[in-house]
Amino acid sequence: MAWPTSGSNSTYILSEQHNQFVVTGYNVQGMLLGDSGNIITGCSSFCSIRDTWINPMYLDPNHENDGMLPMAVHVAERGWFHSIATHMLDNSARNSVLQTAVPVVLEWAVASTRIVPPGMTFPDGSSGSNSSCPIDAARSACRSSHSICHNVIDNYRTGYVCRCKDGYDDNPYLDGGGGCQDINECALSVKCFCVCTNTAGSYDCRCPRGARGNPYIADSCIKSSLGLSVDIGVGSWAGLLVLAVGAA
Repeated sequence: MAWPTSGSNSTYILSEQHNQFVVTGYNVQGMLLGDSGNIITGCSSFCSIRDTWINPMYLDPNHENDGMLPMAVHVAERGWFHSIATHMLDNSARNSVLQTAVPVVLEWAVASTRIVPPGMTFPDGSSGSNSSCPIDAARSACRSSHSICHNVIDNYRTGYVCRCKDGYDDNPYLDGGGGCQDINECALSVKCFCVCTNTAGSYDCRCPRGARGNPYIADSCIKSSLGLSVDIGVGSWAGLLVLAVGAA
């Protein structure tokens, strides 16, 4: 979305995926602007005087209902407004809701730089540049041997972040024992209904010895008669061999 007010050169930006633009009140319109004055998003709040479906477009031109809802504009974490919407209509709880801090999700990237259209500059005079995962892995901030570098490119910035490989979790920016650690999938709620064995970065799911089926489906592993037939067959040949030696 936009660069936060902490400064245009900040590494952190508001998460477009995890935040939303919220406008509350009657006959209110708000807009979120970028550094260059571009409109990122906007939202309007208009309500009918008669809270009915008969004439839902009949608005409140005389502002008779102003003050019934707090007039405010927020950039907030998705889901926050739905959790407090009913309390905003409750006069006894409204003040406490307005005094509650609004959660906001920030995103960041290593070597984060801003993207500027050709021929444009930011208010501070900078023109931005492009940055991505270093070609030389030794220069990357991804220190763990089980980490990978992921490019971050959106409408406002470019850079990279480090992530743990599939099957690993923890801190990809640390090496040694503090880096990405193997996930014990067998200790989690994985869909293995038989014998689960944890492996490096993955896990193995099998039916018990002497059974066949799909171990990822409950009650699918069924004991097989194949092993019993082999045992009987081997035993029979051994008996015949003893008889043949005895006869000789």
